[in-house]
Amino acid sequence: MFLDQYGNPKEVTPTRLHDHLQWIDSPPLNINRHYLHTRLKESDLSSEVVDAFMGHWDSGQEPWASYSTFCPREYQHLIASVIQPLMVQQGWKALKGAAL
Repeated sequence: MFLDQYGNPKEVTPTRLHDHLQWIDSPPLNINRHYLHTRLKESDLSSEVVDAFMGHWDSGQEPWASYSTFCPREYQHLIASVIQPLMVQQGWKALKGAAL
């Protein structure tokens, strides 16, 4: 989300994102998802784990369904082992917010 000049949350829409980024070129606005999907696949995670993270699954394959055998703890461990180093590599860090 974006915050307006009064601190009110505003939904990220393609138009708002385009206006905010002010890029000279116009790459696809979901370029981040393509990049992340590629990095996850390169990390040798199973397709099932990558698809769960990206929200890609077909009917009957939902990882969070009542009768799914998908283990949330194992999933969290697998995803964190790739996402955390990726975030460090790219310079992401947690910042203290006004609410804390």
